[in-house]
Amino acid sequence: MAQDWQQALLDDLDSDSDDGSVVVDDAELPMVERIQRVVNQQPAVEYTGQSAVLPLVPSIEEEMAKYKDAQSTQLQELMAAVSSNMAEESAEHRFITALNELSVVVAHEIGLCNQWLRHQYRDVFPELDQLVASPREYAQIALLVGNEVSRVRTLEEELGKLVSREKVLVIMMAGSIHTSPTTELAPGFTAACEQLIQLSEFVGSIGQFIGERVGKFSPNVTAIVGSITASQLIIALGSLASLASTPSCNLASLGVKQMASTTEAGGADHIRQRGYLYYSPIVHQVPADIKRSVMRIVAGKVVLAARVDISGRGSSDASVGEKFRQDIEAKIEKLQAPPEATPDKALSLPKEFKSKKRGGRKYRKMKERMQLSEVRRAQNIMEFGKAEATFTTALGDEVGLGMLGKSKVAASDATRAKMSKAMMARVNKK
Repeated sequence: MAQDWQQALLDDLDSDSDDGSVVVDDAELPMVERIQRVVNQQPAVEYTGQSAVLPLVPSIEEEMAKYKDAQSTQLQELMAAVSSNMAEESAEHRFITALNELSVVVAHEIGLCNQWLRHQYRDVFPELDQLVASPREYAQIALLVGNEVSRVRTLEEELGKLVSREKVLVIMMAGSIHTSPTTELAPGFTAACEQLIQLSEFVGSIGQFIGERVGKFSPNVTAIVGSITASQLIIALGSLASLASTPSCNLASLGVKQMASTTEAGGADHIRQRGYLYYSPIVHQVPADIKRSVMRIVAGKVVLAARVDISGRGSSDASVGEKFRQDIEAKIEKLQAPPEATPDKALSLPKEFKSKKRGGRKYRKMKERMQLSEVRRAQNIMEFGKAEATFTTALGDEVGLGMLGKSKVAASDATRAKMSKAMMARVNKK
C-alpha cells in the first residue's frame, strides 16, 4: 500500500497538471469511505441502466462476513458502544451506520428500476402491473415470462415458487387472454430485471446482517419496526439510551431530510414527516387514510420498547416487542374496520288517548294578556297629513306618540299586569 502511494505521488510530480490533487483508486479506500462516496453522490432522477451500488456488493459482503465471524466479546463491545455516547469508537458501529445510509440509496435505485420495468413491460403484459405490487416479484415474473405471455399457462410450477397460489391463478387467467407473442422487449430489459433482483437480494442481506447485530441489543424495538428502521432510529439519535429518552412525538421527524432526496416528495396521505418511521414495514403497508394515526401509535410503542431494552429487563428476548406489535396490529384492524351499521329504528306505537285540541279558555286568556293594549294601538296609528307629537327618552331616542292623546282610550283589564296566587301569598306574607 505504501509503494502504491509513493508511485501515485511520483506520477503526479511527473504530470503536467499543477492542481495538486492525487488520484487514489476507490478499492484502496476503507469500506466505510467507499460507501460514503456512493451515499454522497447526487441521486439519479431516472433509470440509466448503471448502478452505483452493485460494484460494491462483493466487497461489502466480505466485510459483513468478517463481522459475522467475530467473537462474542466484540459483540459486547458493540453493545457497549451503541448504548453509550461513544459509539464512534466502534468500527462495526461505523460500518452499520454506513450500511443504513446505503440502504436508502439501494431503495432509490430499486424504485427507479422498477418504474422503468413497469413502463416497458406494460405494453407486453399490462395486467401484471396491477396484479403484482412487489418490485422483486414483478421483475422475476417478467424475466420468466418474457414477451410470450401466452405461455404463462405452462409456467404454473415456476410461478408457484415466486408468488402465492391465489396470485398464480390470477396471473394465469390474465395471461390466457394473450394468444400470440407481443412486441419485442426493450433493449436492456433482461439486464434491468437481473439488476433489480440483485439489488433486492442485497437489501435482504443488509437487513439480515443489521438484524443479527442490532437485534441482539434492541430486540424489542426490532420486533416492532424491523432491523433496518430500528438501526436507523438508534444511529440518528446516537445511542439506544437517547432513543429511550426521546419523546415519541419527535420520532416521526427523524430522517426526513435523508429520505426526501431519494423518495417521492408527496402523496395521497398528505404527510410531511416522511422519515425513517414512515418507511418502516408496519407503517408503510397500511392505507393512506390511517397512516398518520398508525405512526403515532408505533412511535409511542417504540419508545416504550427502547426503555425495556435499555433497562435490561426482558431484553434477552423480544417478548415485550412482540406484544407491542400485536397491540399495534389490533389497533390497525380497528382503524380499518368499517363503521357499525345502525339499524333502522321503528316508529313507536301511538298512544291511545284523546288528543288535546288547540285553543281553549286558558289559551284565550293568555292571548288576551299578550295582545297589544289600546294605548299601544293608538300610538301606532298616525293621522294623515299632520305631524305627530314626539318626546325624547333619557337615552336621546325620539319616540312618536301617533294618535295617543287625541282620542279617549279606555284601560283594559285583560292587558293589566297580574300576580299569580303564589306571588300574592308571598306578598301578603311579608
